[in-house]
Amino acid sequence: MTDTKLERQLALEVRANHLSYERMTANIQNTIRRGHADELLEGRLILLHSIDAVAAKIEEYFLADLRGKKAEARKMLMADFWDAPKDLAYIVVVTLIRNISQNAMLRTASLIRNLNNSVYESIVVRRLDNDGSTLGAFVDKRFAHRSLDFRTKEKKKIAQRQSALIEVNLDTFTTYIGGTLLDLVLKSGANIIEIKNVR
Repeated sequence: MTDTKLERQLALEVRANHLSYERMTANIQNTIRRGHADELLEGRLILLHSIDAVAAKIEEYFLADLRGKKAEARKMLMADFWDAPKDLAYIVVVTLIRNISQNAMLRTASLIRNLNNSVYESIVVRRLDNDGSTLGAFVDKRFAHRSLDFRTKEKKKIAQRQSALIEVNLDTFTTYIGGTLLDLVLKSGANIIEIKNVR
């Protein structure tokens, strides 16, 4: 009789273990599908171990002797991130984690475009928050019960409607900036991504 109880207990524990594994796997896949792989333990570990190296490379880039288009693009980045290169590194690394977790063989052009969008949106929201207006605070207060992503999207909508916050030539340099930031990540030694030629 005790063998049957032990067998049933073992069967229940094996089933519970299997169900919990399936649930955990489903939760991880849902998080990646939503584009929030940086919130997973693995994503946070990648972020923790790479952000300082990327931030150091960005600081070097800010101090480098550049001319022409390179200097103009750097000037635009420095206007918003000079005193916070770690913020820029965070944006870059999180964007990479989110994109690569959804597609391991992502094309470089797509990755650069996604970096461009992330940096551009961050600049727009930063300017909205720093311009002294109460619009950013209003959105935070009005939608306090909503998620941070939702509030950020609302701020982007407002900022894009205000032509004074968006520079006309901002789009001209964002393509160049995305490629430069990707290059800085590669040179940082963080080993987050690897470029391969696929034929």
